[in-house]
Amino acid sequence: AELTPLAAVAGAVAAQVADFTISLGADQVVANNGGDIALRLAPGQNLRLGLRPPVTEDQTVSPLLGRLHLTAAQGVGGVASSGWQGRSLSAGLADLVTVWAEGAALADAAATFLGNAVSTASSVVSRQPARELDPACGLDGQKITVRVGKLTAGQRQAALAAGMDCARGLHAHGLIKGCLMLLQGDVALLDPGRNLSLPSSPSVRPGLAA
Repeated sequence: AELTPLAAVAGAVAAQVADFTISLGADQVVANNGGDIALRLAPGQNLRLGLRPPVTEDQTVSPLLGRLHLTAAQGVGGVASSGWQGRSLSAGLADLVTVWAEGAALADAAATFLGNAVSTASSVVSRQPARELDPACGLDGQKITVRVGKLTAGQRQAALAAGMDCARGLHAHGLIKGCLMLLQGDVALLDPGRNLSLPSSPSVRPGLAA
C-alpha cells in the first residue's frame, strides 16, 4: 500500500508544537495531536504513556491495553497509532498499531505503513477504492478497509506475521524503536528496549514477539 505526505502530517505538527514549547524553557513536553504524540524529555526525565484500543459500540472508554515506559536516554521522540477504524484510511486489518520512534513524523508514517501491512486474504474483509471514501486523499484506487468480520485464529496470526515482518525491516534500518499490533484480541510485539508492559488479561492473547 502506498503512503502520501499526509501519512506524517499529524506527527509533524505535533513535533513543531513540542519543539516550540521546549524553546520556551520546558524540560518535559507531550504534544498529543489526536493520538500522534511528540515527546521532548530533558536528561534524567522519564514518562509513562497508556495505550488503549479503539472504543467499541458498547463502550465509552476502552480498557487500558498497556503502558509505555520511556526515558530521555532512549531517544524516543514520537509515538503514533493507526488502524482501520481510526481517523486515517488503512488498507490493513489491525485494530491498533502503535509505533515508538525517534521522531513523531516518522512514528506517524511508520504506524500507517505497518497498519497497512497487517493483512491477509479473507472473505469477511470488505474494501473500497480510496477515491470513493475521500476523493481528496491522494490514494485514488487503492483499496481501503471498511469492514473486518470475525477472523479465524490462523488468519489473525497470518496478518500479524505479515506486519511483524515489515516491522523487523523498519527496525533493522533504524526507522522505529518498537511497535505493538492488535488484531481482534491477538497481540504482536516488537520491543527490544523492553519499553512496554502488558497486563495479564484473558482478553489479550499474546501472539508474536521479537
